[in-house]
Amino acid sequence: MRGSHPYKHPATLVGHRPSRPLTRIGPVEGLAPPRAPRGLSAPVRRLWGELWTSRVGSSWDRASDLPAMLRYIHNLERYLRYGELVTQMPMVKGSTGQLRANPLAARMDALEGQLRTAEEQYGLSPLARVRLGIELVKGESAGSTLEERLTRRRRAQEREDGTLPGTVTARVIDLDG
Repeated sequence: MRGSHPYKHPATLVGHRPSRPLTRIGPVEGLAPPRAPRGLSAPVRRLWGELWTSRVGSSWDRASDLPAMLRYIHNLERYLRYGELVTQMPMVKGSTGQLRANPLAARMDALEGQLRTAEEQYGLSPLARVRLGIELVKGESAGSTLEERLTRRRRAQEREDGTLPGTVTARVIDLDG
């Protein structure tokens, strides 16, 4: 006896839901990155260019995603500057003269959370790309699927040796002669 609960179809259970297809992002050439904001350090300015010329960055909408990426890059700049200051002076004097941890360390923790959120939302890590359903493609067009690539490979093999892939050519051996 099943009990009083109705039977649930397996497709409605967690983990059994159909997954959405991956969005394939191939290499995009010729797109110049937007102008980097003023006041950035050299490493962050270089990262700005690398982000926008990456395969993931080439999929961003420059009109709607630019403000969020500006916020991300400014937060990253602050995080790195605060890190330098905290490294130089990890302890500071408090209001009554006692030693305490540099308050910038707490601000760094908050900035790190904001940076992580932006990285997840914009697919800046492998796990974030999987969660967003993004697949980076090397050397293939963004629209090619595995089936299309296999078909192209089989056709190329047919042209090379004149046989179908996976077939065995049999030789006849005359045992009487």
